[in-house]
Amino acid sequence: MALLKRCDEGKTMNGLDSWESIYVCVGVALCGGVVGRILTALVPPLFCETTAPQIKRVQIRNCWEQMPIIGTLFIKKNGPEKRLWSWIEISAIAIGGGMAWWEIVARSQLPLEFLAHEQGAPVLRVFAHLVLFGFMAAATWSDLLHRVIPDAITVPGTLLGLVCVWAFPEILLPIGCEQARSYATPKLVLDVLGPAGGLHCVGMPDGYTAAPQWMGLLMSLGLFFFWWVICTVADARRAVLHDPRTWLLAAGAVFIVGAWWWGTEAFVSLETSLIGVGVSMGLVLAVRSGASHALGREAMGLGDATLMATIGAWLGWQAGVIIFFMAAFIGLLWGTIQWLKYRGNELPYGPSLCLAAVACVFFWRLVWYRVSEFFADPILLIGVVVVVVIATTVTLMLYRMLGRGNASEKA
Repeated sequence: MALLKRCDEGKTMNGLDSWESIYVCVGVALCGGVVGRILTALVPPLFCETTAPQIKRVQIRNCWEQMPIIGTLFIKKNGPEKRLWSWIEISAIAIGGGMAWWEIVARSQLPLEFLAHEQGAPVLRVFAHLVLFGFMAAATWSDLLHRVIPDAITVPGTLLGLVCVWAFPEILLPIGCEQARSYATPKLVLDVLGPAGGLHCVGMPDGYTAAPQWMGLLMSLGLFFFWWVICTVADARRAVLHDPRTWLLAAGAVFIVGAWWWGTEAFVSLETSLIGVGVSMGLVLAVRSGASHALGREAMGLGDATLMATIGAWLGWQAGVIIFFMAAFIGLLWGTIQWLKYRGNELPYGPSLCLAAVACVFFWRLVWYRVSEFFADPILLIGVVVVVVIATTVTLMLYRMLGRGNASEKA
C-alpha cells in the first residue's frame, strides 16, 4: 500500500493532503535547524577553552548570523569550527525533516490497526521528539568530548519534559489498547502509553488520581524530590533560601500540587512522566551503585542517571526500561570494539543511552509489538529487569578490570 494513498475524503491516510504533509515536513525541518543553531550557540560555552580547546565558539556579530544555515554564510571566520557548525545545523535540518516524514507521513510509530487513523500522528509529538533529540545530541556531544554530561543540559530537559507531557499528553508514545464496554466486547482503540497501559483506557489505580485523592499527589511529590536530590547540586556559597536549587524544589512542588488540583487526565500524564523519571534514573543508579561497590571506585558517572531521567520524562517508564535494555547491548558492542582497538577502559555510556532512545522512538511499533507482553506480566518484567541490571553491572566491571590490567602491563 502506497504511503501517500488517498482516502475517500481526498486526503492522505494521515489526515493531511500531500501539500500539507510537505509543509509540515519543511516546517519541522526548519525547526531542526533552529535546534542545531541552539546547540552550536549554547553547548560550547558550557566548557572552558582550557578543557575543550578544539571547540571554540563562533562569535555572532549581527542578526543575520543568528539564522540557521544562512547565518554561517555571514560569519566572518573560516576554519574547522565554522564547517562544524554548518554540518551540525545541516544534520539537524535533515533529521527534523526525516522525523516529520517518518512519524506523520509514513506513520511508522502507530500500530498497524490504526494506520488510517487521522489523529494518530499529531505534529506536537514530532516537535516533542525533536526537542528531546536536541537535548540528547547536546549530552552525547559533551560526553564524547569531555566525559561529562552537564546539569545545564539534563535539568532543563527533564523539567521541560514534565511540563510538556502534562500540557500535551498526546506527545506520549502511541499504543493500541482494549477499551471495556458495557454489554459488549472490548473495543480496540488508539491510545498513548500511560503508567499502567493506555493513558485514557486504563489510567491510574483508584486513589492515585487527581484531587481529592492524596496518594497520587504524595507519590508525585516523592518522585520529584528523588530526582531533585540526585540530579541537582547545592551551591555551598549561598544560604539555603538563596540557593536556586531550593527555589527549583519549591517551584516544582507548586507545579505538581497545581496539576493535582486542576485534575483531569493531564495529571495522570504528569504521573506517567514522573514515574518515567524515577524508574529510568533508578535503573542507572542501581548499576552505578553495584559496579562502584564491586570495583571500589566510581564505575559510571552520575550524568548518565540524569540523562536517563530526561529520557524517561519525555517517553515514560516503559520506554525507559526498553532503552536501558537496548543500551546495555549497544554499550557492550561499542566497549568491545573500543577495547580491541585502543585497549582502554574509559567508555562514555551516555551515547549508548541516546542511540538506544533514538532507535526506540523511530522503531516504536516494532519494539512495542515485541516487548508489550513483558509489561503485561509484572513478575516476568521484574525478572528481566533484574537480569539486565546484573548483566550490565558485571559487564561494566569486567570492562573496567580488563582496562586496568592492560594499563598495569604497559606500566
